[in-house]
Amino acid sequence: MVWGTIKGNGTQILCRCPIILNSDTYQNVLHTALLPELNSNSIFMQDGTSCHRSRSTLRFLENHGVYLLSDWPAQSPDLNIIESLWATLKKNVTRRHPKNQEDIRVILRKME
Repeated sequence: MVWGTIKGNGTQILCRCPIILNSDTYQNVLHTALLPELNSNSIFMQDGTSCHRSRSTLRFLENHGVYLLSDWPAQSPDLNIIESLWATLKKNVTRRHPKNQEDIRVILRKME
């Protein structure tokens, strides 16, 4: 499982995630992969998954000065450009016929 983001300049970031993603593990991913990439002009957008909108995650984002775009409509892939990235990533990984998780890791590393 991977977490990803796309910055305004087009930079794409992928981070390996634990298989079970709860608020604590999600915040660890954000701490590792997102926070180092932010600046004072950054706006963060995430979907409505429960670990994304938990009180502790929202507090984590607030405590780290992350401006969260929270008023965008649900089920709106046309507004969330990362949905295109996930589709492309899935297509490119599937095309290489991985046999196990290690194959997937190798493929993803080559795509970075």
